[in-house]
Amino acid sequence: MKRVVLCLFMILGSIWADAQVRYTIRYSETTRPYVVVTIEPATPLPSPVQFIMPRSIPGSYSISRYDLFLDSVVAINSQGRRIPMTRHSTDAPRWEYKGEGGALMRIEYRVHIDKMERLNTPSDASLLRPGFAGILNYSVFGWIEGLDREPVQCRVETNGDWPIFSTNVPSVIPASGSLVFKADDYAALADGQIFIGPRFRVKSYPGKMPLYVVSYSQTMDEYLDDYGSMGVECMGILDNYFGELPFPHYTLVLSKALQPDGRVAPAFAMEHRNSSTFFGDTSGMQTMPLTLDSRSRRIN
Repeated sequence: MKRVVLCLFMILGSIWADAQVRYTIRYSETTRPYVVVTIEPATPLPSPVQFIMPRSIPGSYSISRYDLFLDSVVAINSQGRRIPMTRHSTDAPRWEYKGEGGALMRIEYRVHIDKMERLNTPSDASLLRPGFAGILNYSVFGWIEGLDREPVQCRVETNGDWPIFSTNVPSVIPASGSLVFKADDYAALADGQIFIGPRFRVKSYPGKMPLYVVSYSQTMDEYLDDYGSMGVECMGILDNYFGELPFPHYTLVLSKALQPDGRVAPAFAMEHRNSSTFFGDTSGMQTMPLTLDSRSRRIN
């Protein structure tokens, strides 16, 4: 009897461990200028079901209407039918599935990154360039109401030989074609970033914990080692002050790109849970090592 009970607990434990909200994001240059996102709950959901896209993000000083860049928001029900979801009558960033023909199996939508980049500032927009996609997760991932605290599995799919880097699970050897990772919940997923394509570079630097520098620069390569060494030094200062570090790894994300219509994009930084992103245009890029004096001024 004890063995039967033990087996039942093991089976149920396996089921519960696998009970995750599954996100998938797909991008290749054949799908430009948008990415395709699907969200699949762990079990089919009875209607009504609400899908929400964020307008406010931690660290931002204004409303970011990422809902403006979505289209083709559909629910796939238990009969396999694709049913357009209904936008909320108040223009809130919500869509509803009202249960036509069965329980909801998954939600699918497109995010137009080109439109996002034209209407948002560079620090609030994902980025698409030939051979590259730089994704701010909160700009493309919404959530199903009531499931934002559930464990998440995310799959990134792209061309078969294209590298993929995620700040949620950083690696100096990026996956190719497909990457699957887990996050504690929607908030942990949304505060990450994803780089896709052959045009980015990544390096790692040893220190108190693994530190990574991942860089996309549209016109020429940046010199990364000063970023890495300063990052390691700052982590040491933080550890000495608090006696511990609040994250298992950290990534410095560098994104330098020519802007639409020749706009100027002053340097700007955004902090996240396990990373910081440094945005800007291609002016003032660091292509050579800093002098000791310049390095001291920058780190202070």
